[in-house]
Amino acid sequence: MKKVILLMLFSAFISINSFSQKGLEVNVNSERTLGFEYWFNNKIAGVMRLHAGVLDGYSVSPMVILNLKEIDASTKLYLGVGFREVEDFETLSIPLGLRVYPFDKMPKFGFTLELENVFGDDYILIPSFGLSYRF
Repeated sequence: MKKVILLMLFSAFISINSFSQKGLEVNVNSERTLGFEYWFNNKIAGVMRLHAGVLDGYSVSPMVILNLKEIDASTKLYLGVGFREVEDFETLSIPLGLRVYPFDKMPKFGFTLELENVFGDDYILIPSFGLSYRF
């Protein structure tokens, strides 16, 4: 079952869609997170995050992100859902974030502020600040 879900997520990343975009996200927090995004349209993205932190060591987290509101052309509020421990599917991750692209000369480069709610054996709230770039 785990392999099937991972295969489906991987397939979503390589699917062809005329409106899709790829992105890279780096978050600075105790987890040292690197994320790869694939936007299917302006509302939904598939995300694969790599964590190298103190919470769960090295891990891979698949998730789906939904743009909740476009505050203006350069500011977006998003909500995601995914898993933190892929092998056991025991830990649920629900990030809520704000992504801002403030530079007119570099409209694909931005900043991310995020609160990641992690539900498992314990509840953990992980605040983070990150950089985003869309290709």
